[in-house]
Amino acid sequence: MAPLPSKPGESLNPAVGIQRQPHPRQHQHRPGSVAAFRWSVILNSGLSGLQLVIGVAFGSLALIGDAVHNIGEVAGLLFGWGAERLSARPATRRFSYGFGRSTQLASLVNAVLILMAAAVVIVEGLQRLLDHGLELAGSDHGDRCGLGGGLEWLGVAA
Repeated sequence: MAPLPSKPGESLNPAVGIQRQPHPRQHQHRPGSVAAFRWSVILNSGLSGLQLVIGVAFGSLALIGDAVHNIGEVAGLLFGWGAERLSARPATRRFSYGFGRSTQLASLVNAVLILMAAAVVIVEGLQRLLDHGLELAGSDHGDRCGLGGGLEWLGVAA
């Protein structure tokens, strides 16, 4: 079995050293990025919770769908943060290439969660459509829409 690296940043496999060479497109972290990340997670979580409560209270599939989407974004942020921290770990005997590819795995997990959330919204929408049918608004609402569409057409034509 190969010996462990003796210096921090040294790898068991020479390819790892080549992969971790800095290049011009590599992003840099700013000192305030941890605080910005934390606030992003807190505010997005609060917005998602509020949308979910209001959506359930009023039976709005649009708000519930947006809340689920925002919860997916929060999960993506957390997966990305965890993967970024994991990718900075040095290679070990067991993981001779290190953990650099954990960011791709986190992206895959995030994509699967988004697809699952979309499936839930689609199934719920189809169930509502089949159970209740298509409800059309009253005539006064249609008149206002027609007036708005006509004014929009006049604005485009002018």
